[in-house]
This record gives sequence, C-alpha cells and structure tokens, in this order.
Amino acid sequence: MNNFAFFGSDDLSFESLKNLVLSKSVALKLVVVKNKQKNLLKDPIFLFCQKNKIFFLNFEKNKTFWNDILKIFKEKSITSIFCCSFGAIFPLKVINFVKDTFNLHPSFLPRWKGPSPIVYSIRHDPISAVCIIKIAKEVDSGDIIKMEPFLIDIKDNYLSVLSKIKEIVHKNLSKWINEYYQNNFSLIKQDKSKETISKMITFSKRKINFEKNVLDVYNFIRSFPKSDLPYFCFKNNLFFIDECNFFETKETILPKTIILSKNQLKIYCLNGFINILKIQKEGKKILNIKSFLNGKLIFKNYDQTQ
Repeated sequence: MNNFAFFGSDDLSFESLKNLVLSKSVALKLVVVKNKQKNLLKDPIFLFCQKNKIFFLNFEKNKTFWNDILKIFKEKSITSIFCCSFGAIFPLKVINFVKDTFNLHPSFLPRWKGPSPIVYSIRHDPISAVCIIKIAKEVDSGDIIKMEPFLIDIKDNYLSVLSKIKEIVHKNLSKWINEYYQNNFSLIKQDKSKETISKMITFSKRKINFEKNVLDVYNFIRSFPKSDLPYFCFKNNLFFIDECNFFETKETILPKTIILSKNQLKIYCLNGFINILKIQKEGKKILNIKSFLNGKLIFKNYDQTQ
C-alpha cells in the first residue's frame, strides 16, 4: 500500500479524489486544497474528507507552507503525490521527498500545458485527452504515464467537455494507478517542439472580438465555463453570452453589426454571424433570447458592438 497526499481545487479534482481512493494501491493520508471559499462546509472535497476521516489542509501562500507540508509528509510517511488542478507549483524539495508523483492534466500533451487546457482545447482542437503525467520542475512537462484521447464535437461547450473528462477519470483512474504499481505502463517523454501553452483567463481576455472569422468567434464563446462567460460591450454596458450557434454566410454586413428579428439576435463577424440563444446583461439573470427581446428594447438594427 502507498501513502498518498492529494492536491486539488475544483470539480475535476473532486472527481479524481473520489476515484483515486478506489484504487487498492492507495492509502490516502492527506488532502490539500486551494480553496477561495471562506465557508469550507460548501466545499465537497472538505466534506468528503470529514466523512472519510482524512486529514485536510487548506493551501496558504506563505513562506512556511511547503516546509509545514514536508513535516506532515514525514509524520504520515507519505510516499506519493497526486495532483489535479491545484494551481500552485511544487518546490523540488517536495517532489524529491516522495517516491512517486502523478499529475492529472486534461489536454493532449504536450498541447496546452498551463492553467486553462480545456478552454484552449475547445478553441483550437477537434481532439483532446486526459493525461496522467509525472510532476516535474517545469509545469506540465513530466513524462506521460497514461493517456486517453477523446473527440471534441462542434456542438460541445466547456461543460460537455468537462463531463467527457470526468467520465474518463471515473472509468480509468483507479485502474491506471493499480497498473502503475503493477509496472504495467511505459513512460513517454513529451516532445517539446510540439508544446503549446494555455494562459490564465483574465476578465479582459473574455471580451469577444467579432471582427474575426465566425467559426473562431463561436469556438471562443463556447470555450468558457458558466462562471466566466464571454462578453461584449454596448453603450457602456456589458452583455454576457451563455449560449449561441453560428451560421456562415456570404452577406457583406460589417463585423460587429447587430441585426434583430422577433426571436433572434445576430451579431455579424467575418464570413457569417453569431446567433445568440441565451444572454445576460451585467447584474441581471441569464435569459433565453425570446425573453430578453420581449423586455426593454436595448438594441436596434445595425447598432454596433464596442
């Protein structure tokens, strides 16, 4: 049996945690989360640890944190680290302390290393993957232990892609860990020449540029989670697009142009338009487009987004 420390922070982390403990090779001794919520009783990982009597720790960004972690590692005889969406870099002294390290990364490595792999995969690729890799000095650059590819459909969005990833984790993670400890694996080095980097999604990077090709705009919009919807500006107001589809046309209407009909709000791009299905004005709730257009008239035909 191998004494594990788990590091995570989000919904995918929780799915990984639940399936990691199913492995007959794992004795989970410590869970560390990077939780911004003040109320831990709303954190499913914390509640899981309470229920299963697993030592729980909240990440603190201070000078002593990693030294404190090493003390706990020694006390609990930690031999292995498993990380998923933790959002902090492990010091070498922590990596080198344990025998085995595992990092679950949701992209077709070496494509889309970094903090936003799902977002960038949806924008750019028809195929992605769930990878288990070694933790290395450089972020997401460790040798690949296991990889399971999956397709990204043109109708997929962030939520549906995340569901595909969670399903792969649910079906395979405990099996993969068991196979590792049975020496049923081959390490694959990542090809640095094929490396691409995903960047942190800041508020400014969520603004939609309707002057691009319509397919690129559609891929941009569908790549965001509901917690961070993309937006456009109109008369100093922000409007967030929750759901849309797109149409390619040969019409010569200028990009950024708004066209309205009874139950339709179109914004033109290069080579087509985005047809908005669900929208949210800043500070208001998300509405389907029919309800939105039945309210106070905000747009008129041939208005331009900012």
